[in-house]
Amino acid sequence: MKRMGVLWLCFCLLLSLAACGTAPVQPAEGTDTEISSELTATSDGVIEIGWSDGTVEFSPRYLHTNGGKEGERYPLVHVIRSAEDLTDYEATAGQDFDLRTLSALGYDQTFFVDKALVFIVLEEPSSSNRHKVDQIKRRKNGDETDFRVEISSIVPEVGDCAMAQWHIVLEIPKDEAPEVEAVSVYKDGILMKKKALSVTYCFGTDSATTFSGGQAETLLGILQNLNYDPMKICNCAPQYQVKTEGETYGIHLEEGYVRCSAGQAELTEDQLSALRELHDWAKEQPSDLCGYPTEEYFNEFSFFLTWGCYGESSYDSRTGRLVKTVNATKPEDYVTTYRLSEEQKEKVYALIQGLDLASYPDFYDPHEGKISSDPSMTLVLSVTVGGMQKTVQAKEIALGYKANNEKGQRFLTVCREISSLLTETEAWKSLPEYEFFYS
Repeated sequence: MKRMGVLWLCFCLLLSLAACGTAPVQPAEGTDTEISSELTATSDGVIEIGWSDGTVEFSPRYLHTNGGKEGERYPLVHVIRSAEDLTDYEATAGQDFDLRTLSALGYDQTFFVDKALVFIVLEEPSSSNRHKVDQIKRRKNGDETDFRVEISSIVPEVGDCAMAQWHIVLEIPKDEAPEVEAVSVYKDGILMKKKALSVTYCFGTDSATTFSGGQAETLLGILQNLNYDPMKICNCAPQYQVKTEGETYGIHLEEGYVRCSAGQAELTEDQLSALRELHDWAKEQPSDLCGYPTEEYFNEFSFFLTWGCYGESSYDSRTGRLVKTVNATKPEDYVTTYRLSEEQKEKVYALIQGLDLASYPDFYDPHEGKISSDPSMTLVLSVTVGGMQKTVQAKEIALGYKANNEKGQRFLTVCREISSLLTETEAWKSLPEYEFFYS
């Protein structure tokens, strides 16, 4: 049943906490004026040319948010474009940190009308160390825009030896908000995080693994620099595939070739040996959500789902927090705790396995922009399995679970099945009836 919109007020009540304990920080200087082209040496000796397209205006906040996971590789980068994004972050990745100072800043729907947030999460060997963001540069790279965040350390002469984690919160214009993959982080002139190079290595039709970092760079360093010939494509099919954002490579380790849209290339013995090593390494990595994870990953499986008109309902399997609606005078009356049974968890796990979630973009419209409705619907599905996390956000899409394409229908069906499982529970039915209705 459609319910009437006072949702903005309720989101503000939920997400806006009184700002306290944090003094306002003056914006760092930044303009849109052109800056001169320059050469920059990275920590691995690579020379970067450019960054002449300008800088981004920003206002920084430096929050001491101890926590994190053991073995985490810093810095971490997150881009927050809405109050819903912030809520999702606090409920998922942010649960590993003490985010009370962040919540107290009161970022609500009004703030996100024309602004966005970029989180740079750092770890320091001393809690005495501080930071200063000097500037954010941008550079056009074809149809994409790369972002470079430059940070300086402030290290006192005398400090403690307590490990500390920090959230550097950058308030920037919303139309400047980058994709996470496009962000590079420099600290004291050293490249700490490169623009992510990610690949998916597919082992036939039943499993795949996605990875980035040094192994991905080594693999792409071979595949992207071969001498492809469109006239030398053989009849045999590749054994394996390597998928990137812009290209799919077919590899045949026995025949010794690589194939892509540019043609086919023969491999040297050294290249073939290197690819075999990478293949064996990739085979040992956890399977993607698009494959069929082994049973051992089931114990590490969790999910977070938002659904309904404007995304008013949600469930977090890690905490058991079940929310019927945030559209109420007292939203806390519509919240309960519900733990899935093993049978229910297995059912959701099977739905996720069949979805091929890794093939969906982070921001997705199942209707391909062809239909809309008022009120709209929001679906956010975030899944963690085998130490990997994937989140797909379908925000303000047409209300209903009928898509005009197969891929969109799969996503809508899985979200509907999971939400139906939850709304059929006694925990859900015991919550009060809806207070407001949408026209």
